[in-house]
Amino acid sequence: MTAAARPARAIVTRVLDRIERGRVEIVERGRRMAFGPPDADLRAEVRVNDPRFWTASLRGSGPWGSAYADGVWDTDDLLALCRIGARELPRTDAFRGRAKPLIVQLQRGLRLIPRNTRGGARRNIAAHYDLGNDLFAEFLDERMVYSCARFPDPDSDLDEAQLTKLDGICRSLCLEPGDHLLEIGTGWGGLAIHAAGEYGAALRQRRSLARSASSPSSGSATPASPTGSRCSTSTTATCPAATTSSSRSR
Repeated sequence: MTAAARPARAIVTRVLDRIERGRVEIVERGRRMAFGPPDADLRAEVRVNDPRFWTASLRGSGPWGSAYADGVWDTDDLLALCRIGARELPRTDAFRGRAKPLIVQLQRGLRLIPRNTRGGARRNIAAHYDLGNDLFAEFLDERMVYSCARFPDPDSDLDEAQLTKLDGICRSLCLEPGDHLLEIGTGWGGLAIHAAGEYGAALRQRRSLARSASSPSSGSATPASPTGSRCSTSTTATCPAATTSSSRSR
């Protein structure tokens, strides 16, 4: 085991010792370590194929997922493992907050986190966003909304859940025709198109710095523009808040 893996392993196992809502068993070089109650309804086995698993676990979800893709570790039930992690987040976040000074020193000392240079930032942005629409269309809804959805009921599909979220945002803002909405980020324009088309809002947008797909050398995702016949229609929705027009800011 490398010098970096030893302290990382100690921190990770310390966190795993606090698991209460699932059972995780880690197998490394024939040795099995168990964490969480034996009778838990969710359980998963993690097989450590390379000591880099421990350092990757301290570097965040991105490096941890990349390590899985590279075969550094594997599991018999990835979904169950992620669900256990989601259940434990509130408690583990409190522990991580107390341990943050030690973790930060370890990350810096062992160079587990790359420096935030301009060149590194450009590479990271390209790796996350300049991937092409075909990839994102595989797991986003039809509007290509790139943020969490709000499911109105357990049987709702992703399209309905994203529409529920967009409409909820507009209703919470009490949007009416003539109101101005500033959207920073924009993405593919799902919120902008919904706010303009269904509520008649005027839009101001700030796009991200991802490379435009109109460039011949780029296959990046292109944020949509709220234009077309849908944006020319206007439907006034009932505002949930008791707000009069005279008190509104436009």
